[in-house]
Amino acid sequence: MSSEDVPQQIEQMEIAQNQEKTKMTVADEAQATVSNEENADAAVTVNQTNFVTPDDDLHDIHPYRDRHFNEEKIPNLLVNVLKQLKPGVDLTRVTLPTFILEPRSLLEKWGDFVAFPLDVFCAANEPDKDRRFLFTCAWFMSGFSLLPKHVRKPYNPILGEMFRFYLDHEAHPFPQAHPHDAEYDMSQIAGVKHNPTVYIAEQVSHHPPISAFYISNRKAGFVAEGWVYTRSKFTGNSAGSIMEGRARLHLLKFGDVYECTFPSAFMRNVIVGNYHMEITGSMDCCCVEQNLRAHLEFKPKPILGGKKGNLRGSLKRDGRVLYNIDGNYLDKTYASKPSAPKDKIVLSDSANVNAWTAKTVGRVANLEPNESRRLWSGVTRALNACPADYDAATVDKTRLEDEQRAAAAERQKTNSAWVPKLFSEGAWESSSDGLSAPCRADWTYIHRDVSPYTEGDDGDAALATAAIIDRQRV
Repeated sequence: MSSEDVPQQIEQMEIAQNQEKTKMTVADEAQATVSNEENADAAVTVNQTNFVTPDDDLHDIHPYRDRHFNEEKIPNLLVNVLKQLKPGVDLTRVTLPTFILEPRSLLEKWGDFVAFPLDVFCAANEPDKDRRFLFTCAWFMSGFSLLPKHVRKPYNPILGEMFRFYLDHEAHPFPQAHPHDAEYDMSQIAGVKHNPTVYIAEQVSHHPPISAFYISNRKAGFVAEGWVYTRSKFTGNSAGSIMEGRARLHLLKFGDVYECTFPSAFMRNVIVGNYHMEITGSMDCCCVEQNLRAHLEFKPKPILGGKKGNLRGSLKRDGRVLYNIDGNYLDKTYASKPSAPKDKIVLSDSANVNAWTAKTVGRVANLEPNESRRLWSGVTRALNACPADYDAATVDKTRLEDEQRAAAAERQKTNSAWVPKLFSEGAWESSSDGLSAPCRADWTYIHRDVSPYTEGDDGDAALATAAIIDRQRV
């Protein structure tokens, strides 16, 4: 599209948006960049009736199985990308074409960790500490199984962008029998009235790009927190996101804290071969209180033949192997004791669509301007059109990026710093026996609560149904 076409395209988008029966105008969306200091406070003030009410809940669809993508090979990717790429370049400085975008924000993508809740519910109730660690590791790696068929990249979040959802366990109840172990006692999980599991995320830094998240269901016995710094590189025929940072899972009933690092995500064959995405590298987990450690290796797909998704690893206590792990994180993974390597138990079954739980998300028209699905709604509408309108998506994506650059320039001019609304920076409490300290400071939700649940405590429900604002503890 030429520069002369841009005003006309913007006008066409405005007309299309006005024809839709929504109250969100282009002017509303322009306020969505909370990098604008004048509107920052207003952007994080969430009307308590706006997030989720019984008539307004939107139970989400599967991000890949139920959603249409243009899955044909993209012939212009090489031309668009190679103009900007050199070995070692940082991909956060590269503008990727809109036809490679996945129609959701990276903040929503991080929420895939919550998509398979049974493992963490089991971990929160499992009295055997070794098996508890198995459930925890299965949960940590479960979100990585949600990959598009071909190369797709989520939106880079705008500074101050926020994404929230909850899992409605009443609408999506757990099975009466455990899918991998018929003898497992599900009495504390199935048929029990659960509070919602709540996910909150914010983009706390743009350069470098850092996302922080918080997950809570204290009644079920767990709270998780984490942050991810995506350090991206182009190397030869692959483009990868090196995910630095860490996550912690607090199991409140037992006082255990489990910590994990992240593997990396790669787009393969961006120059030669068939495009595909895969998770590779290592993920380390530990529980200092129980002297437990795990090391999991996500194997790259072999150049000639073979499947992607293979995984190997082990769980240890004091250096002694308790379980060996093998299988495929896109399908089934197994655990076996060294003394009985053929006696395998199913650790995870990502191919089982019934294990996935839909998110409950506020409708776009009711979201705050800085919430992901409203902020990127113009781009998403264009990408989800049939056929996809990549020109319109590019116009709206460029508008958002230009507004963010202008806001950053204004802050530099006035010598003012950006301050996140929902998370604060500072080192987590640590132990010399835990994982290596990260290269950057940790991020903590400002209303973090890892105290055990007591009867009548409605904190989790309040998180799901009320405001999340910087002036109110919920």
